Amino acid sequence: MIQHYVAEQHEEIRLQPFTDDQEPHSTAITRPVTIGYRVTAPNIIAVRDMSYIIGCLRSGIVEGTDIKAKVLLCRSIGIHETIIKSVKKELPYFVGSLCRRSRSNANVELSWYAIFDFDHVDPKETKSRLMQLPFAKYIFDSVRDGVKMIVEFDRPIKNEAAYRKLYTWLLYMIRSKTGFECDHTPDWSRACYFSYDPFLYEATDYKPLDVNMAMSAATVLEDLNKATSIPEEQLNASVEKRDYADYAQDFDKARDICHKLAHCRLHYQDWIAVGFALYYCFGEQGKPLWNLFYQNPNYDDSWYDINRKWSSFRRADGRANWQTLVDIAGRYGCA
Repeated sequence: MIQHYVAEQHEEIRLQPFTDDQEPHSTAITRPVTIGYRVTAPNIIAVRDMSYIIGCLRSGIVEGTDIKAKVLLCRSIGIHETIIKSVKKELPYFVGSLCRRSRSNANVELSWYAIFDFDHVDPKETKSRLMQLPFAKYIFDSVRDGVKMIVEFDRPIKNEAAYRKLYTWLLYMIRSKTGFECDHTPDWSRACYFSYDPFLYEATDYKPLDVNMAMSAATVLEDLNKATSIPEEQLNASVEKRDYADYAQDFDKARDICHKLAHCRLHYQDWIAVGFALYYCFGEQGKPLWNLFYQNPNYDDSWYDINRKWSSFRRADGRANWQTLVDIAGRYGCA
Protein backbone atom coordinates (compact mmCIF):
# COMPACT_ATOMS: atom_id res chain seq x y z
CA MET A 1 0.00 0.00 0.00
CA ILE A 2 1.38 3.42 -0.97
CA GLN A 3 1.51 6.21 1.59
CA HIS A 4 2.14 9.90 1.05
CA TYR A 5 3.38 12.87 3.04
CA VAL A 6 0.63 14.75 4.88
CA ALA A 7 2.37 16.82 7.59
CA GLU A 8 1.43 20.49 7.54
CA GLN A 9 4.25 22.09 9.56
CA HIS A 10 7.92 22.05 8.61
CA GLU A 11 8.88 21.40 12.24
CA GLU A 12 6.62 18.35 12.38
CA ILE A 13 8.07 16.51 9.39
CA ARG A 14 7.75 12.74 9.66
CA LEU A 15 9.47 10.75 6.96
CA GLN A 16 6.94 8.30 5.61
CA PRO A 17 8.15 5.54 3.30
CA PHE A 18 6.37 4.78 0.07
CA THR A 19 5.62 1.23 1.24
CA ASP A 20 4.41 0.01 4.64
CA ASP A 21 7.21 -2.49 5.19
CA GLN A 22 9.99 0.04 4.66
CA GLU A 23 11.81 2.24 7.15
CA PRO A 24 12.81 5.81 6.33
CA HIS A 25 16.50 6.15 5.50
CA SER A 26 17.04 9.37 7.42
CA THR A 27 15.23 11.61 9.89
CA ALA A 28 17.41 14.73 9.64
CA ILE A 29 16.03 17.33 7.26
CA THR A 30 17.87 20.63 6.84
CA ARG A 31 17.25 21.15 3.11
CA PRO A 32 13.78 19.70 2.43
CA VAL A 33 12.87 18.57 -1.07
CA THR A 34 10.03 16.47 -2.45
CA ILE A 35 10.19 12.96 -3.86
CA GLY A 36 7.39 11.32 -5.82
CA TYR A 37 6.37 7.77 -6.64
CA ARG A 38 5.48 8.45 -10.31
CA VAL A 39 4.93 11.61 -12.35
CA THR A 40 1.51 10.21 -13.20
CA ALA A 41 0.61 10.14 -9.49
CA PRO A 42 1.26 13.69 -8.24
CA ASN A 43 -0.50 13.06 -4.91
CA ILE A 44 1.90 10.32 -3.82
CA ILE A 45 4.80 12.34 -2.45
CA ALA A 46 7.11 12.47 0.54
CA VAL A 47 9.67 14.86 2.00
CA ARG A 48 13.35 14.03 2.14
CA ASP A 49 16.58 15.92 2.65
CA MET A 50 18.70 16.71 -0.39
CA SER A 51 21.52 14.60 1.06
CA TYR A 52 19.22 11.59 0.76
CA ILE A 53 18.53 12.41 -2.90
CA ILE A 54 22.26 12.54 -3.64
CA GLY A 55 22.77 9.18 -1.96
CA CYS A 56 20.03 7.68 -4.12
CA LEU A 57 21.57 9.08 -7.30
CA ARG A 58 24.95 7.60 -6.41
CA SER A 59 23.59 4.18 -5.42
CA GLY A 60 20.74 3.81 -7.90
CA ILE A 61 18.46 2.75 -5.04
CA VAL A 62 15.40 4.83 -4.14
CA GLU A 63 13.23 3.97 -1.15
CA GLY A 64 14.65 0.45 -1.18
CA THR A 65 13.99 -0.09 -4.90
CA ASP A 66 16.88 -0.66 -7.28
CA ILE A 67 16.36 1.50 -10.38
CA LYS A 68 19.73 0.89 -12.03
CA ALA A 69 18.40 -1.65 -14.56
CA LYS A 70 15.73 0.75 -15.80
CA VAL A 71 18.18 3.64 -16.10
CA LEU A 72 20.75 1.55 -17.94
CA LEU A 73 18.02 0.30 -20.28
CA CYS A 74 17.16 3.90 -21.19
CA ARG A 75 20.82 4.54 -21.98
CA SER A 76 21.14 1.50 -24.25
CA ILE A 77 21.85 2.12 -27.93
CA GLY A 78 19.02 1.23 -30.27
CA ILE A 79 16.20 1.43 -27.74
CA HIS A 80 13.12 3.04 -29.28
CA GLU A 81 12.09 6.38 -27.78
CA THR A 82 8.61 5.05 -27.09
CA ILE A 83 10.08 2.39 -24.81
CA ILE A 84 12.30 4.94 -23.09
CA LYS A 85 9.36 7.23 -22.37
CA SER A 86 7.41 4.31 -20.98
CA VAL A 87 10.28 3.25 -18.70
CA LYS A 88 10.90 6.79 -17.46
CA LYS A 89 7.28 7.11 -16.39
CA GLU A 90 7.87 4.17 -14.04
CA LEU A 91 10.79 5.92 -12.33
CA PRO A 92 10.43 7.87 -9.08
CA TYR A 93 11.31 11.55 -9.20
CA PHE A 94 12.36 14.44 -6.99
CA VAL A 95 11.70 18.18 -6.95
CA GLY A 96 14.09 20.86 -5.66
CA SER A 97 11.18 22.40 -3.73
CA LEU A 98 9.02 21.46 -0.76
CA CYS A 99 5.51 20.62 -1.96
CA ARG A 100 2.45 20.11 0.23
CA ARG A 101 -0.32 17.57 -0.49
CA SER A 102 0.59 17.11 -4.18
CA ARG A 103 3.16 18.21 -6.75
CA SER A 104 2.07 21.46 -8.37
CA ASN A 105 3.32 25.03 -8.54
CA ALA A 106 0.43 26.15 -6.34
CA ASN A 107 1.44 23.71 -3.60
CA VAL A 108 5.11 24.70 -3.33
CA GLU A 109 5.92 26.13 0.08
CA LEU A 110 9.58 26.96 -0.50
CA SER A 111 12.56 26.06 -2.64
CA TRP A 112 16.21 25.61 -1.70
CA TYR A 113 17.33 24.46 -5.16
CA ALA A 114 17.17 25.07 -8.89
CA ILE A 115 17.73 22.13 -11.24
CA PHE A 116 19.01 22.59 -14.79
CA ASP A 117 18.73 20.08 -17.62
CA PHE A 118 21.16 19.75 -20.53
CA ASP A 119 19.85 17.31 -23.14
CA HIS A 120 21.69 15.39 -25.87
CA VAL A 121 25.19 16.46 -24.80
CA ASP A 122 28.55 14.82 -24.26
CA PRO A 123 28.48 14.08 -20.52
CA LYS A 124 32.23 14.29 -19.94
CA GLU A 125 32.73 17.63 -21.69
CA THR A 126 29.55 19.12 -20.27
CA LYS A 127 30.37 18.14 -16.71
CA SER A 128 33.90 19.49 -17.04
CA ARG A 129 32.69 22.92 -18.09
CA LEU A 130 29.80 23.10 -15.65
CA MET A 131 32.18 22.32 -12.78
CA GLN A 132 33.80 25.72 -13.38
CA LEU A 133 30.60 27.52 -12.40
CA PRO A 134 30.82 28.74 -8.78
CA PHE A 135 27.13 28.09 -8.16
CA ALA A 136 27.12 24.44 -9.37
CA LYS A 137 26.81 22.17 -6.33
CA TYR A 138 25.85 18.82 -7.89
CA ILE A 139 26.28 17.55 -11.45
CA PHE A 140 25.20 14.10 -12.59
CA ASP A 141 24.19 12.02 -15.61
CA SER A 142 20.50 12.11 -16.41
CA VAL A 143 18.44 9.04 -17.27
CA ARG A 144 19.01 9.19 -21.02
CA ASP A 145 21.78 11.19 -22.73
CA GLY A 146 22.01 14.41 -20.78
CA VAL A 147 23.38 16.07 -17.67
CA LYS A 148 21.66 17.68 -14.69
CA MET A 149 23.04 20.47 -12.51
CA ILE A 150 21.72 21.52 -9.10
CA VAL A 151 22.23 24.98 -7.59
CA GLU A 152 21.67 25.57 -3.88
CA PHE A 153 20.46 28.91 -2.47
CA ASP A 154 21.71 30.48 0.76
CA ARG A 155 18.10 30.91 1.86
CA PRO A 156 14.83 29.36 0.70
CA ILE A 157 12.79 31.10 -1.99
CA LYS A 158 9.15 31.42 -0.95
CA ASN A 159 7.72 33.32 -3.90
CA GLU A 160 7.18 31.75 -7.32
CA ALA A 161 7.80 34.99 -9.23
CA ALA A 162 11.10 35.49 -7.40
CA TYR A 163 12.09 31.89 -8.19
CA ARG A 164 11.37 32.37 -11.90
CA LYS A 165 13.34 35.61 -11.95
CA LEU A 166 16.32 33.94 -10.27
CA TYR A 167 16.08 30.91 -12.55
CA THR A 168 16.11 33.11 -15.65
CA TRP A 169 19.20 34.94 -14.41
CA LEU A 170 20.98 31.63 -13.77
CA LEU A 171 20.10 30.50 -17.30
CA TYR A 172 21.75 33.65 -18.63
CA MET A 173 24.86 33.11 -16.49
CA ILE A 174 25.16 29.48 -17.61
CA ARG A 175 24.88 30.45 -21.26
CA SER A 176 27.31 33.38 -21.03
CA LYS A 177 29.94 31.41 -19.05
CA THR A 178 29.76 28.03 -20.79
CA GLY A 179 27.94 28.58 -24.08
CA PHE A 180 25.54 25.77 -23.15
CA GLU A 181 21.83 26.03 -23.73
CA CYS A 182 19.65 24.24 -21.20
CA ASP A 183 15.93 23.67 -21.00
CA HIS A 184 14.01 26.79 -19.99
CA THR A 185 11.89 25.14 -17.30
CA PRO A 186 11.39 27.67 -14.48
CA ASP A 187 8.49 25.80 -12.86
CA TRP A 188 9.52 25.32 -9.25
CA SER A 189 7.54 22.09 -9.00
CA ARG A 190 9.16 20.53 -12.09
CA ALA A 191 9.92 16.84 -11.63
CA CYS A 192 13.41 15.44 -12.15
CA TYR A 193 13.59 11.67 -12.66
CA PHE A 194 15.88 9.79 -10.33
CA SER A 195 18.94 8.64 -12.25
CA TYR A 196 22.07 6.63 -11.53
CA ASP A 197 25.55 8.15 -11.48
CA PRO A 198 28.09 6.62 -9.06
CA PHE A 199 30.51 9.40 -10.06
CA LEU A 200 28.13 12.25 -9.29
CA TYR A 201 30.05 15.50 -8.84
CA GLU A 202 29.70 17.40 -5.58
CA ALA A 203 31.51 20.71 -5.18
CA THR A 204 33.88 21.00 -2.23
CA ASP A 205 34.02 24.16 -0.10
CA TYR A 206 30.75 25.14 -1.71
CA LYS A 207 29.12 28.47 -0.89
CA PRO A 208 25.39 28.53 -1.66
CA LEU A 209 24.24 31.14 -4.12
CA ASP A 210 23.79 34.55 -2.48
CA VAL A 211 20.12 35.14 -3.22
CA ASN A 212 20.16 38.86 -2.45
CA MET A 213 23.11 39.43 -4.78
CA ALA A 214 21.62 37.25 -7.49
CA MET A 215 18.24 38.96 -7.32
CA SER A 216 19.91 42.36 -7.67
CA ALA A 217 21.80 41.07 -10.69
CA ALA A 218 18.60 39.61 -12.10
CA THR A 219 16.95 43.02 -11.84
CA VAL A 220 19.84 44.57 -13.73
CA LEU A 221 19.50 41.88 -16.40
CA GLU A 222 15.81 42.68 -16.77
CA ASP A 223 16.72 46.34 -17.21
CA LEU A 224 19.29 45.38 -19.83
CA ASN A 225 16.75 43.37 -21.75
CA LYS A 226 14.30 46.25 -21.65
CA ALA A 227 17.00 48.66 -22.77
CA THR A 228 18.04 46.62 -25.76
CA SER A 229 14.43 46.50 -26.90
CA ILE A 230 14.15 50.31 -27.09
CA PRO A 231 14.19 51.59 -30.72
CA GLU A 232 17.52 53.08 -31.77
CA GLU A 233 15.97 56.44 -32.74
CA GLN A 234 14.42 56.77 -29.28
CA LEU A 235 17.77 56.14 -27.62
CA ASN A 236 19.50 58.63 -29.91
CA ALA A 237 16.92 61.29 -29.08
CA SER A 238 17.54 60.94 -25.35
CA VAL A 239 21.33 60.89 -25.76
CA GLU A 240 21.41 64.10 -27.78
CA LYS A 241 19.91 66.02 -24.85
CA ARG A 242 22.90 65.30 -22.57
CA ASP A 243 25.90 67.62 -22.18
CA TYR A 244 29.03 65.77 -21.10
CA ALA A 245 31.38 68.76 -20.95
CA ASP A 246 31.13 69.02 -17.15
CA TYR A 247 33.02 65.75 -16.72
CA ALA A 248 35.65 66.16 -19.46
CA GLN A 249 38.37 67.01 -16.94
CA ASP A 250 37.68 63.75 -15.08
CA PHE A 251 38.26 61.47 -18.06
CA ASP A 252 41.90 60.64 -17.23
CA LYS A 253 40.98 59.87 -13.63
CA ALA A 254 38.14 57.62 -14.83
CA ARG A 255 40.50 55.79 -17.17
CA ASP A 256 42.90 55.15 -14.28
CA ILE A 257 40.05 53.85 -12.12
CA CYS A 258 38.70 51.56 -14.84
CA HIS A 259 42.14 50.20 -15.63
CA LYS A 260 42.49 49.14 -11.98
CA LEU A 261 38.93 47.88 -11.59
CA ALA A 262 39.33 45.80 -14.76
CA HIS A 263 41.74 43.57 -12.83
CA CYS A 264 39.45 43.08 -9.82
CA ARG A 265 36.81 40.49 -9.05
CA LEU A 266 33.78 42.78 -8.91
CA HIS A 267 30.28 42.21 -7.67
CA TYR A 268 28.00 42.11 -10.69
CA GLN A 269 25.91 45.08 -9.59
CA ASP A 270 29.06 47.17 -9.04
CA TRP A 271 30.28 46.35 -12.53
CA ILE A 272 26.97 47.42 -14.04
CA ALA A 273 26.91 50.58 -11.93
CA VAL A 274 30.34 51.50 -13.30
CA GLY A 275 28.98 51.20 -16.83
CA PHE A 276 26.01 53.43 -16.11
CA ALA A 277 28.27 55.96 -14.40
CA LEU A 278 30.65 56.03 -17.37
CA TYR A 279 27.86 56.68 -19.82
CA TYR A 280 26.25 59.31 -17.64
CA CYS A 281 29.54 61.18 -17.33
CA PHE A 282 31.12 60.69 -20.76
CA GLY A 283 28.51 59.34 -23.16
CA GLU A 284 29.95 57.35 -26.09
CA GLN A 285 33.41 58.69 -25.28
CA GLY A 286 33.35 56.41 -22.25
CA LYS A 287 33.19 53.25 -24.40
CA PRO A 288 37.01 52.72 -24.50
CA LEU A 289 36.99 52.77 -20.69
CA TRP A 290 34.23 50.17 -20.57
CA ASN A 291 36.12 48.03 -23.10
CA LEU A 292 38.93 47.66 -20.56
CA PHE A 293 36.74 45.17 -18.68
CA TYR A 294 37.01 42.75 -21.58
CA GLN A 295 40.57 42.14 -20.37
CA ASN A 296 39.54 41.24 -16.81
CA PRO A 297 41.40 37.98 -16.02
CA ASN A 298 38.74 36.99 -13.48
CA TYR A 299 35.96 36.67 -16.07
CA ASP A 300 35.48 35.50 -19.62
CA ASP A 301 32.88 37.95 -20.96
CA SER A 302 32.70 37.99 -24.72
CA TRP A 303 32.77 41.12 -26.88
CA TYR A 304 29.10 40.48 -27.45
CA ASP A 305 28.42 40.72 -23.70
CA ILE A 306 30.55 43.85 -23.34
CA ASN A 307 28.92 45.64 -26.27
CA ARG A 308 25.41 44.53 -25.41
CA LYS A 309 25.69 45.90 -21.90
CA TRP A 310 27.22 49.15 -23.13
CA SER A 311 24.24 49.78 -25.38
CA SER A 312 21.95 49.46 -22.37
CA PHE A 313 23.86 52.18 -20.50
CA ARG A 314 22.46 54.76 -22.88
CA ARG A 315 19.52 54.83 -20.49
CA ALA A 316 21.76 56.32 -17.78
CA ASP A 317 19.69 58.74 -15.70
CA GLY A 318 22.19 59.93 -13.10
CA ARG A 319 21.42 57.46 -10.35
CA ALA A 320 24.89 56.08 -11.12
CA ASN A 321 27.23 59.03 -11.59
CA TRP A 322 30.77 60.28 -11.02
CA GLN A 323 30.48 59.88 -7.26
CA THR A 324 29.27 56.30 -7.78
CA LEU A 325 32.39 55.54 -9.80
CA VAL A 326 34.63 57.07 -7.13
CA ASP A 327 32.87 55.22 -4.31
CA ILE A 328 33.15 51.86 -6.07
CA ALA A 329 36.81 52.49 -6.81
CA GLY A 330 37.38 53.27 -3.14
CA ARG A 331 35.76 50.03 -1.98
CA TYR A 332 38.07 47.99 -4.20
CA GLY A 333 41.18 50.02 -3.39
CA CYS A 334 41.30 51.53 -6.88
CA ALA A 335 40.75 55.20 -6.07
